[in-house]
Amino acid sequence: MATSSLYKTFSLRTKEETNAFMKIFEEALHNPPKVEKSGVEMSDEKSIENIIRILQKQNGSHTSK
Repeated sequence: MATSSLYKTFSLRTKEETNAFMKIFEEALHNPPKVEKSGVEMSDEKSIENIIRILQKQNGSHTSK
């Protein structure tokens, strides 16, 4: 298992995958990527509630308010 800076977990299944990852990681240490602009937008509360309701219906779980 390995974890990126965004805390996403992934598996390295073979020695070749591990070696390739380590090469990319080592190159990134010597020449880190430049972040020029980043942004995160959050949906409003109403949109999030609608998404949750849709997912609950799809999964067959209903909660009453």
